[in-house]
Amino acid sequence: MNRYPSSEQSISAMNQLATFVVETRFEDLPTQVINRAKLTILDTLGVALKGASVQEIRQLISQMHHDGKVSLWAPGFPCTSDVTRASFINATAICAVELDEISTPSAHPALHTLPVALAVAQQHEYSGQDLITAFVLGYEVHQRLQKGVVLRKEVYPHGNLGYIGAIAAVGKLLSWTPGMLLNAMNCVASLPLAPSY
Repeated sequence: MNRYPSSEQSISAMNQLATFVVETRFEDLPTQVINRAKLTILDTLGVALKGASVQEIRQLISQMHHDGKVSLWAPGFPCTSDVTRASFINATAICAVELDEISTPSAHPALHTLPVALAVAQQHEYSGQDLITAFVLGYEVHQRLQKGVVLRKEVYPHGNLGYIGAIAAVGKLLSWTPGMLLNAMNCVASLPLAPSY
């Protein structure tokens, strides 16, 4: 018996996942999930602020133009207009001190989802409810995929299935259709690496 899903099963599952993300609203989220998301966001921001004290992160921040509304998670929260670099720097700050959350076998869903979701939300001036909804859904996508992956003992991909969760959060914020989101998730699904531990 084949333990791997067929390509038809995989396509159907990804279609369902994209539709789930697009159709889920803030009002659909249980209060317990919303509260946990807020706590996770605050914890992740705190870790990033600690990471921003690392010399290399301070150097990255000093090279940014402080000319926009996307915050860098550092003392004083300087802002930039460069969403991509802000997301990169904030994500790097989160993992700089190895204090971010982890879920087995090797996922870091908040690290991968929050920096890009918050940057896009700030850039477009979306509400806190919009951010929480996108964050929860990106986190959920990441976790569902992570739970579906069986890794060999030697493999440690540092949770880089998070690309798919991050793009799910972005697609939710930008009101993509299920087809648009599915295409984006399929594109970024080619990015994960499977390096040795």
